[in-house]
Amino acid sequence: MISPHPSPPSEGEGNRYVPPPSRGRLGGGWGYYQTGMQTRRITQAIIINEKDNVATTLKGLSVGAEVSVEFQGRLQEITLLSDIPMGHKFALKDMEEGEAIIKYGEPIGRSTARIARGEHVHVHNVVSQPRGELR
Repeated sequence: MISPHPSPPSEGEGNRYVPPPSRGRLGGGWGYYQTGMQTRRITQAIIINEKDNVATTLKGLSVGAEVSVEFQGRLQEITLLSDIPMGHKFALKDMEEGEAIIKYGEPIGRSTARIARGEHVHVHNVVSQPRGELR
Protein backbone atom coordinates (compact mmCIF):
# COMPACT_ATOMS: atom_id res chain seq x y z
CA MET A 1 0.00 0.00 0.00
CA ILE A 2 1.30 3.44 -0.84
CA SER A 3 0.96 6.20 1.73
CA PRO A 4 1.64 9.93 1.41
CA HIS A 5 4.85 11.43 2.75
CA PRO A 6 5.25 14.88 4.34
CA SER A 7 5.80 17.85 2.07
CA PRO A 8 9.21 17.90 0.42
CA PRO A 9 11.84 20.14 1.97
CA SER A 10 12.74 23.37 0.22
CA GLU A 11 15.80 23.41 -2.03
CA GLY A 12 18.99 24.88 -0.56
CA GLU A 13 20.80 24.36 2.72
CA GLY A 14 21.91 20.86 1.71
CA ASN A 15 18.55 19.81 0.22
CA ARG A 16 18.31 18.89 -3.45
CA TYR A 17 15.75 17.22 -5.65
CA VAL A 18 16.84 14.04 -7.43
CA PRO A 19 14.58 13.19 -10.39
CA PRO A 20 13.14 9.69 -10.57
CA PRO A 21 14.86 7.01 -12.62
CA SER A 22 13.47 6.56 -16.12
CA ARG A 23 13.14 2.77 -15.84
CA GLY A 24 13.55 -0.01 -13.33
CA ARG A 25 11.81 -0.89 -10.09
CA LEU A 26 10.71 2.65 -9.27
CA GLY A 27 10.07 3.48 -12.92
CA GLY A 28 9.67 7.25 -12.67
CA GLY A 29 6.56 7.39 -10.53
CA TRP A 30 8.62 8.71 -7.67
CA GLY A 31 10.95 11.64 -7.07
CA TYR A 32 13.48 11.88 -4.29
CA TYR A 33 14.60 14.64 -1.99
CA GLN A 34 18.03 14.32 -0.48
CA THR A 35 18.34 16.08 2.84
CA GLY A 36 21.89 15.82 4.06
CA MET A 37 22.52 12.08 4.54
CA GLN A 38 18.85 11.04 4.18
CA THR A 39 16.85 10.44 1.02
CA ARG A 40 13.06 10.58 1.10
CA ARG A 41 10.77 9.17 -1.59
CA ILE A 42 8.02 11.54 -2.75
CA THR A 43 4.72 9.83 -3.60
CA GLN A 44 2.78 10.97 -6.69
CA ALA A 45 -0.37 8.85 -6.22
CA ILE A 46 -2.07 6.92 -3.46
CA ILE A 47 -4.13 3.75 -3.37
CA ILE A 48 -6.30 3.95 -0.28
CA ASN A 49 -7.46 0.33 -0.01
CA GLU A 50 -6.12 -2.88 -1.54
CA LYS A 51 -9.55 -3.47 -3.17
CA ASP A 52 -9.41 -0.13 -5.07
CA ASN A 53 -9.28 -0.13 -8.86
CA VAL A 54 -8.34 3.57 -9.01
CA ALA A 55 -5.47 5.62 -7.57
CA THR A 56 -5.68 9.27 -6.53
CA THR A 57 -3.00 11.75 -7.61
CA LEU A 58 -1.24 13.85 -4.98
CA LYS A 59 -0.14 16.39 -7.60
CA GLY A 60 -1.09 17.17 -11.18
CA LEU A 61 0.41 14.61 -13.57
CA SER A 62 0.82 14.86 -17.34
CA VAL A 63 -0.12 12.46 -20.11
CA GLY A 64 2.71 9.97 -20.66
CA ALA A 65 3.95 10.16 -17.06
CA GLU A 66 4.96 6.80 -15.64
CA VAL A 67 3.67 6.23 -12.11
CA SER A 68 4.76 3.27 -10.00
CA VAL A 69 2.14 1.96 -7.60
CA GLU A 70 1.78 -1.15 -5.51
CA PHE A 71 -1.36 -2.87 -6.81
CA GLN A 72 -2.54 -6.45 -6.28
CA GLY A 73 0.55 -7.25 -4.22
CA ARG A 74 3.21 -6.07 -6.64
CA LEU A 75 4.83 -2.88 -7.83
CA GLN A 76 3.40 -1.90 -11.21
CA GLU A 77 4.28 0.91 -13.59
CA ILE A 78 1.31 2.66 -15.14
CA THR A 79 1.65 5.10 -18.04
CA LEU A 80 -0.96 7.85 -17.83
CA LEU A 81 -3.12 8.18 -20.95
CA SER A 82 -4.35 11.67 -20.09
CA ASP A 83 -3.50 14.63 -17.88
CA ILE A 84 -4.68 13.94 -14.32
CA PRO A 85 -5.29 16.99 -12.09
CA MET A 86 -4.25 16.86 -8.43
CA GLY A 87 -6.78 14.91 -6.36
CA HIS A 88 -8.31 13.16 -9.35
CA LYS A 89 -8.34 9.43 -10.05
CA PHE A 90 -6.79 7.23 -12.72
CA ALA A 91 -7.58 3.60 -13.54
CA LEU A 92 -5.28 0.89 -12.19
CA LYS A 93 -6.69 -1.67 -14.64
CA ASP A 94 -8.84 -1.80 -17.76
CA MET A 95 -12.55 -1.53 -16.86
CA GLU A 96 -15.59 -2.34 -18.92
CA GLU A 97 -18.69 -0.15 -19.21
CA GLY A 98 -20.90 -0.64 -16.14
CA GLU A 99 -18.05 -1.85 -13.90
CA ALA A 100 -17.97 -0.60 -10.32
CA ILE A 101 -15.38 2.06 -9.53
CA ILE A 102 -13.80 1.10 -6.19
CA LYS A 103 -12.20 3.71 -3.91
CA TYR A 104 -11.78 3.44 -0.11
CA GLY A 105 -12.48 -0.27 -0.66
CA GLU A 106 -16.09 0.60 -1.53
CA PRO A 107 -17.95 1.18 -4.82
CA ILE A 108 -18.32 4.92 -5.47
CA GLY A 109 -19.90 4.75 -8.94
CA ARG A 110 -20.06 2.86 -12.23
CA SER A 111 -18.19 3.44 -15.46
CA THR A 112 -20.31 4.84 -18.28
CA ALA A 113 -17.79 3.72 -20.93
CA ARG A 114 -14.77 1.45 -21.21
CA ILE A 115 -11.88 2.92 -19.17
CA ALA A 116 -8.30 1.96 -20.02
CA ARG A 117 -5.55 1.47 -17.44
CA GLY A 118 -3.93 4.89 -16.85
CA GLU A 119 -6.96 6.87 -18.03
CA HIS A 120 -8.53 9.74 -16.06
CA VAL A 121 -11.54 8.50 -14.05
CA HIS A 122 -14.00 11.35 -13.39
CA VAL A 123 -17.51 12.62 -14.19
CA HIS A 124 -16.99 12.21 -17.97
CA ASN A 125 -16.79 8.41 -17.63
CA VAL A 126 -18.33 7.63 -14.21
CA VAL A 127 -21.79 8.03 -12.77
CA SER A 128 -22.16 8.19 -8.98
CA GLN A 129 -24.96 6.19 -7.43
CA PRO A 130 -26.41 6.12 -3.93
CA ARG A 131 -24.27 3.91 -1.68
CA GLY A 132 -26.67 0.99 -1.27
CA GLU A 133 -27.36 0.61 -5.01
CA LEU A 134 -23.84 -0.38 -6.11
CA ARG A 135 -23.40 -3.78 -4.52
